[in-house]
Amino acid sequence: MAKSKSSATSATRKKHAAKKAPDEPSTSSNPPSVPPKGKTKKERKDAKSAPRKKVYIPPSKPAPARPDPLDTLNLVSLIPPELAITLRALGKKSLVTRMRGVEDLKSSWLAQTELMRTVLPVWMHHLPSLLTHPSRRLRVLAGDVQRALVAMPEVREDMGEYEEDEHILGAWCMAAHDGNVGAREAWKAYAKPTERLAEYLMRAIEDPLGVYAAIHVAGEEDEEETEEDRKARLRVGALGGVVWCVAHVPMSITEALWECLTSEGQPGVRKATWALVGVLLDKDKDVEDAPVLDAAWQEFDVGVQSVMWGPVLRYLKRWPGEEGHVDDFLSFLSHGLNTQGYAAVVVVLSTLQLSQDETLRLFTSLWAPIYNRTLPGREHKALLECVFECLNLLSKRHAHSVPDQVETTFALLKSGQLKVDAGTLGRIVPPTEQVRNAVLDARPVDIPALVKVLDLNLKENVMHRAVSQSEDGLIVGMLSTFGRDTVTPELAERVVSSSYDVIKAYLRVVDNDEQQRVWDALQLDTKRLVDLAEDVPLSLGGAKLDNVNFDGEDAETVKRILRTSPGLFLSDEGYSTILSTITDLDLIDAIPTERLTPRLVSLLFFVGQPRSGAVLPVDEVTDTLKAMLLEGEEVFDLAEEAGIDPWSLVPRPPTGEHAIAFLTSVCIQRRREACDPERMWAVRALLTEEGERARSIVSYVLREVNSPEARKRALDYVSSSGLEWLLNDVIQHGTPEELSRLLGLVFSELEPEEADGWVGLARKIGDRGDEVIKALCNAEAEGKAMERWRAEWTGAILNGGGVRAMRKLAASIPRAESDIVFVQPVQRAVNLVRAMEQYVSEEDEDPVIATLLLPLLPILQNVPGSHWEFIYDVIASSVDLKMVLAMDELAMSNRTLREEWSGRRKEVIRDVLEYVVEGGDDPDALKILAEEEVDWNVLPKLCHLFSSEAYPLLNKAARAWTEHWVVEVAIGSEEARIPQELLDVLDVDEDLFAWMILFDLFEGTSLKLKSLYVEQVRDLAAVFMANVVDTTFPLDGWAVDEFYVSLYEPDPLSEQILRAHLFHRALLTVPSLLVVDKAIAAYTAKWFSKGLISAELTAIRSDTALQDEQFKVRIVRDDTEVVAAYLVDEHSLELRLRLPADWPLARLAVTGPKRVGVDEERWRRWVLGVQHGSGRLVERLGVFKRNVEGHFEGQVECAICYSIISVMDGTLPARPCRTCKNRFHGGCLYKWFSTSHSSSCPLCRSDMV
Repeated sequence: MAKSKSSATSATRKKHAAKKAPDEPSTSSNPPSVPPKGKTKKERKDAKSAPRKKVYIPPSKPAPARPDPLDTLNLVSLIPPELAITLRALGKKSLVTRMRGVEDLKSSWLAQTELMRTVLPVWMHHLPSLLTHPSRRLRVLAGDVQRALVAMPEVREDMGEYEEDEHILGAWCMAAHDGNVGAREAWKAYAKPTERLAEYLMRAIEDPLGVYAAIHVAGEEDEEETEEDRKARLRVGALGGVVWCVAHVPMSITEALWECLTSEGQPGVRKATWALVGVLLDKDKDVEDAPVLDAAWQEFDVGVQSVMWGPVLRYLKRWPGEEGHVDDFLSFLSHGLNTQGYAAVVVVLSTLQLSQDETLRLFTSLWAPIYNRTLPGREHKALLECVFECLNLLSKRHAHSVPDQVETTFALLKSGQLKVDAGTLGRIVPPTEQVRNAVLDARPVDIPALVKVLDLNLKENVMHRAVSQSEDGLIVGMLSTFGRDTVTPELAERVVSSSYDVIKAYLRVVDNDEQQRVWDALQLDTKRLVDLAEDVPLSLGGAKLDNVNFDGEDAETVKRILRTSPGLFLSDEGYSTILSTITDLDLIDAIPTERLTPRLVSLLFFVGQPRSGAVLPVDEVTDTLKAMLLEGEEVFDLAEEAGIDPWSLVPRPPTGEHAIAFLTSVCIQRRREACDPERMWAVRALLTEEGERARSIVSYVLREVNSPEARKRALDYVSSSGLEWLLNDVIQHGTPEELSRLLGLVFSELEPEEADGWVGLARKIGDRGDEVIKALCNAEAEGKAMERWRAEWTGAILNGGGVRAMRKLAASIPRAESDIVFVQPVQRAVNLVRAMEQYVSEEDEDPVIATLLLPLLPILQNVPGSHWEFIYDVIASSVDLKMVLAMDELAMSNRTLREEWSGRRKEVIRDVLEYVVEGGDDPDALKILAEEEVDWNVLPKLCHLFSSEAYPLLNKAARAWTEHWVVEVAIGSEEARIPQELLDVLDVDEDLFAWMILFDLFEGTSLKLKSLYVEQVRDLAAVFMANVVDTTFPLDGWAVDEFYVSLYEPDPLSEQILRAHLFHRALLTVPSLLVVDKAIAAYTAKWFSKGLISAELTAIRSDTALQDEQFKVRIVRDDTEVVAAYLVDEHSLELRLRLPADWPLARLAVTGPKRVGVDEERWRRWVLGVQHGSGRLVERLGVFKRNVEGHFEGQVECAICYSIISVMDGTLPARPCRTCKNRFHGGCLYKWFSTSHSSSCPLCRSDMV
């Protein structure tokens, strides 16, 4: 059988060839020759660069497994069993097992010093493989344990036994210099440099994989790490160790070390090597033969260059550069450098002797990154400094052959390719004649700054050129930079005909006389003149606009003239002419008050724009203001400014919307005056107004004037003003609503004795007295007279007094929460109910019967009898909502009544529901129905009701609707829909509770029903975003994940919180439909996403059905990542989901999935289902779980490897035997065919090919 090709690296093969050399002659006919000592440097260099013959070196065999001291020293009998298990885990091949072992050792056993001394051989046995393992976490944990052990003096002393084990010290040293903090601190406390350690580190640099194989057992499980990455990691640690060793022990540097300077794809190795070169140079080691410059001029990694420059410059100081390196160096420059590199260029040049051609190429290479646009703008300054430093250095050597770079510099500056400010340029560029010429040829925008910074005497030359060539930008720049010093006679002569910007800049720098001359000569249009007057502070006079017809000019321009500096444009005569002829009211408004004439004041008053200081007849102004008031104009402030009493403007009586509004404003502005007895007419006018402002002023005035004396005078009719007049007028002429409102406010402080007088008044004034009685009862101001009133009218009803007697008695019903008993004793109340029965048959049923029965229900609740049948009939026929509520409340605590009422209540509830469906919106009806179950088909009929009171009823109807359609859809119906009546309301009205009901419909839906709902509301997403979402409202301190409708108040704050809650529900329900822009995304991320993510993760954690023995869900990375893993045959199929900051608007990010046993197309569909699903995350993971379980359900093991998932390619058994029908992995079959030299089935032996 042919010998397989070796996988050893070139360094490994060289090492084995060197070992073989003393015993066996070399198989190569021309072995590489070593340059003799007598050769020149160039000859030695050529010898090094000569091609070498390849020599086959067999790969090194893996080291045999060393016995575990746990067994050889019989330590198991000396330590606890738990510790033995932990130490066994350190030698396992599984990474997870080893990591758990180190973690357990660190957390549970390190505190026991004596025990650690006992097991130290076991730990030191495993230490090399742990500190060089590909898993960084395992290396860090091992370093932490080693640091803790070294901190124990007894343990540190015991470690001396292992100083001869090169693997232990070498691995420890490499880990200490590879970023392992624990290993580094332990190494500092213990380090003992030896020549053997130095040799080991050099061997690790030459053959890192050989060292790794000597430490690790074959087949050991590790993280994914390429061979190149492993070599780089070990070399970096070894190089760091060599740097440390150089300072302590003598050691020889091999050629393999210098190969690290040019390691491709390993910048870390190159950085570490350059650091070693620097240390060697500091220790005066001989590194002349090292390819330092060859490597340096081929290094284009910025990170490596930052470490490289120090060693390179020290190397050049001892061994100046050779001619052969010039081309490499110039090529190196053409790629561009950073600031540190450009600072070092002149030092490198000082060691080279350049020819004239090479000098030209030098500057070409320096400018190349600018031309190629590869140099960042932040490095342009360093490049320019480098160019002129090189120019200065080379000009001293051969001045005539050095090209001048000034022209190139300014050409690049002018083209915009070179980005250097004028200050930097002036500090770098010398002020030569050539620079003067270059400045004149620069960009006009740069010339003023260059002239100032370079301190060139060019101001006159530049200004002459700018004026002669009409370069307005340059003129403005020179005037702004140098001021009056750059004004020339030529510019003064031409400035009037120049552009606006030149005129503005010129006027800013010249004196007043010159400003006046130019101003008088200007021929600009009016608007530009006004702009100039606003832009430049001018203290001038003029008459440029005396003859202008202002009514024909642009109104805004004229306003600006009149408001700012009219003296610049108008003489006194011209101003007077304007004041006498102008008619445009907007222009009049712009005239200062002190210049107004009576004619203008009159005009201003007429349009509601008066000014202080106006002198007009009071009657004329008053009439004007009254006319304006009736037209709806705001005249209160105008009246005060004109010195007119606003009360005099109010019509008597004040009729009409505008007059009432003005009266309200006057009363609010002058509350104390509104309390004047002579102004009670104003309160009388506002009594019937429903506005909040009118109600508040009426309450305020009555509270101020209300007193027992005033009320007594009202009873005696002895005054024609004040509260008594108001009471008498309303009692005699007012409507019942006016009387009720007035008495409700006046009777709030009534004593029982005084109340008796008002009962007497009620008797005198007939039926209007009923309102007085009602007001007294509502104020709970009752005395003996009220008791007599009730007794009198109760007796009248019992004696056939009719409906009038019932109404009189109904007027005296006390407040529901009052302790006053309406009718007593109980038998009298029973008789009263029976007496009312006759009036039902005689005059049909009057509403007053239900009114009277309501306060009798608590009195009669424990009295059985036929009167209850009459009460139930009244409730059923009148559907009195208050009685229904009262019966519900009584039935809760009265069993007998509850049994009777429950049978009659169903019919009443049907009538109440019918009332609501037909358009009724009484809050009592909604309160009654809120506790009732409703049918699903009622929801469309209720879509005219959207309020906080109706929400409980609508919510129940919405839930019933969804429950109905969930069942229908499950059995195949495709007619599921959202009520069209609801969609119509959402499309037209901005009703927030309608949106609440819409989102309620999504609660408890199935996935199929939800998808049908989503399609129906897709067109409403834009309406929702426009009418509901307000991204300007901050939610500090507000939790919007829940909203308690029962606490809702119709105010702006509650509305904003409800809007935020609706947006929260939209994000939970239909995030994919929302129209997203930057503002919406930022608003969501700031106020909603954290709470939504927390809710999603809580739902995942609490869902016990989601996880089982095979399917696990973990939450990692500070609650921002969810990992769903399905275990098959010790193989884990994983899906990692990262929740974005603006979840759920942004989709889930899938990171690092592990796909085993699933084809790519199927896996892609599963992932897209999780990313773009319409449900919550826990629902999407449930779908993913069902997909995975369904895929693997029924899969059988491969009969070759006895696994469902192939360990080679992660596939399922998909190759069937046509005879026995068993399935096998393709890879397993291939291996079986190859090793068995047949193509038969492993089980039935039938041919499978």
